[in-house]
Amino acid sequence: MPYAPLSPPPRQIPLLDRLTIIVGGTYAFFGWAFYGMGMMFFAIFGLNSEIIHWFEFGDWDETPGVIVGEYDTNASENDSPVMRYTFRYAVAGDTLEGQAYVTGSYMGTGQQVIVEYRPDNPQTARIPGTRREMFGWGVVFVIIFPLIGLGFLFFALRRNLKAVDLLVNGSFAQGKLESKAPTSTKVNEQTVYRYTFSFVAPETGQTYQVETRTHQRHLVEDEETERLLYAPSDPSHAVIYDTIPNAPAIQPDGALAPLSPRRHLALIIPGLVLLSHILYLMFKLG
Repeated sequence: MPYAPLSPPPRQIPLLDRLTIIVGGTYAFFGWAFYGMGMMFFAIFGLNSEIIHWFEFGDWDETPGVIVGEYDTNASENDSPVMRYTFRYAVAGDTLEGQAYVTGSYMGTGQQVIVEYRPDNPQTARIPGTRREMFGWGVVFVIIFPLIGLGFLFFALRRNLKAVDLLVNGSFAQGKLESKAPTSTKVNEQTVYRYTFSFVAPETGQTYQVETRTHQRHLVEDEETERLLYAPSDPSHAVIYDTIPNAPAIQPDGALAPLSPRRHLALIIPGLVLLSHILYLMFKLG
């Protein structure tokens, strides 16, 4: 079917519309969800675990110490309570205090202990056999979820930024479906297919191919040919128009139509994730 030609580049896209396109799409949704939830668990568990001392190196000196307090943290590991102990020790005539955490093992107030401390920073101390943070290395798994989210986001944002660039500066062409193959990936129990389209770029007269992957088959199988955008300076840099998340409609004069306010709802989850990061940093630094 014939399409209205796009207006000449560069085309105008409002900032809010650009952001909506950049953060949109299924992969971006999963990315923000995994990253946001994962970072919440990482802040609760990971930043209160021995993970934060991963890159600490240096020598430790020893000095006698004594337990001066014991407290139940109300946390547990493998159904065993995590206890916090405060201890007192002296270095170079100065009396200092530190804290240690133990899971499923108890010490008593007044108990004599050996304290290890950093010679260059005596306030950094520990009791051998205990840890300095509430949780041990066992919670390292929580970092997997934000990393999965970042993987989704990297893929989605790179693709969406490319789409925005082509919406602003790209040229229009019609793509012919050359191949379709299922992948091992599924989204909402629907198989993701890999589609390959070919098109001829008038600038070079050569045929190029563009590949896209989607589980929404109706986007690329509803027409005999599919509208696409490509970069005139490099026609291999192309995208199928209907697979662009929140793609704007093309008006009769060829201009890109503004997105409806409903489309801007795609900004809510990324906005909440970023806002939570800002509030957390303000809390920690404040």
